[in-house]
Amino acid sequence: MLLSVLRVGSPGLAVDSLLAAHPNVRVDAVWHAGEPRGAHRTHTDNGFNLPIVGDEQTWAALVQRTLAELDRLQPLLVDAQRLGEVPEVDFGVSVGTPKVLVRSCHFGVDDLRRFAQLGVSVCVTAYPATED
Repeated sequence: MLLSVLRVGSPGLAVDSLLAAHPNVRVDAVWHAGEPRGAHRTHTDNGFNLPIVGDEQTWAALVQRTLAELDRLQPLLVDAQRLGEVPEVDFGVSVGTPKVLVRSCHFGVDDLRRFAQLGVSVCVTAYPATED
């Protein structure tokens, strides 16, 4: 699994207003402070998740497709930044199978420069491929 998600969230984010200003943006989750978040927990901030790339075969292709989609989403990124937010791209990778025991996630200098120009922070999250 190789995927990417855009995430924006903070306690003061006016998430509904931000998303209303971008009606063509399709998020998969919106949350508000105080709403339930799993068992026995509540959200402490307001925010949203927006899937960028659902599945990709190579790391290089994932990064390039993500950057292309962020270029398309630049009006949303700029509006979030005007509100004082730092959008985050979370790259999800699966590890722990015989085929993918360890995965190296390399960002080239040009890629990092482009993320910085877009004003986006970067995170890599590893998910176990199996429950075993």
